[in-house]
Amino acid sequence: PIIAQAAVDSPELVAALVVVAGSLDPTQESVPFIQYVGDTWPVSAMLPRWLRNTNREIIALEPQLDALAPRLAAIHIPVTIVHGTKDTLVPFENVAFMKTHLSGTKAIEVTVLDGQNHFLPWNSKREVDAAIAKAFAMMEAPAP
Repeated sequence: PIIAQAAVDSPELVAALVVVAGSLDPTQESVPFIQYVGDTWPVSAMLPRWLRNTNREIIALEPQLDALAPRLAAIHIPVTIVHGTKDTLVPFENVAFMKTHLSGTKAIEVTVLDGQNHFLPWNSKREVDAAIAKAFAMMEAPAP
């Protein structure tokens, strides 16, 4: 969601997006009760910093995605989406949401990786690299 937010907030700085196992659909987010427990003192004080940070990101994500969703149509640059069908951390249903809400894009490409999970940069590096190359190819040349 951070790259989509950057493309909305600073379109002059972003020429294309590659969304790898990305979460943009607020309806697909659910915060398990244990996340809220982990965000309370003294439990949070006992957690390592990286886990506290991750926990806070998960809790804050749904309202942030709600705020971002109506702005996604303002993205006019090419978008490449890569997502695995067996992603248990970010549901595959996010792809349909992106295809619908990124309606202002000049081009949208989707690579579906059957049977792959959330860890695509490690288990599908070739496909992720190809998506990045495709995004570069779809970018407009900068003005001289």
